[in-house]
Amino acid sequence: MRRNQEASAAGIRFLVFFHLALRPEEQDLVRLYDLFQFPVAGWTVVQLAQGVQFEAGQPGMVTSSVIRARSALQTEQAVKDGCLQLRQVLTDLRDFDDTEEHLYELDA
Repeated sequence: MRRNQEASAAGIRFLVFFHLALRPEEQDLVRLYDLFQFPVAGWTVVQLAQGVQFEAGQPGMVTSSVIRARSALQTEQAVKDGCLQLRQVLTDLRDFDDTEEHLYELDA
């Protein structure tokens, strides 16, 4: 993630650039399990791998700088959470064949 602020006549713009860099083994899993369209905070793995920019606030919409900054920070957190979910999915898929789980109930 890379943050940027730009001052303009309309106020301060809060921009965040997101780029997902996968390790080679993660790239292999994305290809193997066709996870290119896996959603991460409103974007897909493909979009994030290419890089996306988020601008807080709507064009032409008058909002305070605090609201726009919070929106940028909330989007950052959503992307971080989505990437953690993606990492967990990749781990689960990678290890699927080598896991064994035993479920049982304990007597109270």
